[in-house]
Amino acid sequence: MGTYYYGNSTSIAPGITDIEVFNANNWIGSGFLQAGSTLEPLIAAGRIINHSWVGSAGTSDPDILRRFDFVINRDNLLSVSGLTNSAANPVPNLMAASYNGLVVGRSDASHSSGTTQVDTAGRQKPDLVVPINATSWAAPITAAAGALLIEHADTTAGLALAANTEVIKAALMAGATKEESFNWTHTAISPLDETYGAGQLNIYNSYHIIDAGRQQASDSTNLGLEGWDFNNSSNSSNLLYFFEVPEGEFLEDFSLILTWNRLVTDGLPGPSWGSPTVELKNLDLRFFAASNFILGEQLDASFSSLDNVEHIYRTSLQSGQYAVQVVANNDGNQDVDFAVAWTATVIPEPASGMLILTAGSVWILRRRRTRAN
Repeated sequence: MGTYYYGNSTSIAPGITDIEVFNANNWIGSGFLQAGSTLEPLIAAGRIINHSWVGSAGTSDPDILRRFDFVINRDNLLSVSGLTNSAANPVPNLMAASYNGLVVGRSDASHSSGTTQVDTAGRQKPDLVVPINATSWAAPITAAAGALLIEHADTTAGLALAANTEVIKAALMAGATKEESFNWTHTAISPLDETYGAGQLNIYNSYHIIDAGRQQASDSTNLGLEGWDFNNSSNSSNLLYFFEVPEGEFLEDFSLILTWNRLVTDGLPGPSWGSPTVELKNLDLRFFAASNFILGEQLDASFSSLDNVEHIYRTSLQSGQYAVQVVANNDGNQDVDFAVAWTATVIPEPASGMLILTAGSVWILRRRRTRAN
């Protein structure tokens, strides 16, 4: 696991130098989460945590998961968890059933998948897959990818907001490729494929999403064909992101992820922990044809009522203007931070109507220095 996470010659983040290793039971208990006590979780010392283990503590699982989602949101912690190495197994409760973490499987589909069984059943996992033959290795590869993105955000002018883990999670998922998974599919109410999630990790795509910079919602400006935003749903009841496929060109594919954290609030002042309240805001995505920044026909939507991720994926779009709308349900003022990240591939419109599709995975090797658990 460490070899793929921070190994000198085997990791995409070999510059990680500060490492903490826990026994899983100790980490759940007095070592960090302090589950089963009246004390709130400790403050995370690092920026990223990797879980190359699965398990269950029975009736304590919901409390553990809520403490963990609390920590992710409070400490801006990027968490990556693996699934089991068997397609016959259900999604494990710990830690793959967390809302705010990132859950990964294998590109060969030999992992548990489907929906969560605890703390609201029916949520889809995994979020991503990785082309390697053990989930215990897929998780640290993804954690290392997150480390590379966080370093780039930390050290590049204008990218500070990209270090928010909602943005990192969205960029990793939006950059995932689907060509490797020939039967990838989703629906408006099930944003991710039940086996492959958003697709296969592609750090090249995700790096360029972050590097493209923040591009804020606007009703009068077109976005670039890759980028991200970190926003709050209270800024407007309907947040619009316009982009344009130039005349004579063809959009081969377009992938956009919206994600936000489940909010866990404890009413007792720290370091005490009592009966926390849990709130999952409900955000949706709508995808439109547009013209001169006026919405036209709705072409697609993503509106899961269970998940804290929504996904628009489109292929074969003709030249013209399009718009993505982030919608806060109910009163239109959900007041939650969210991230959107997107990437699009535009090619010259083929005269014959035939497209030659190519796909590939590129891994960037780059030294970095950051803290990691």
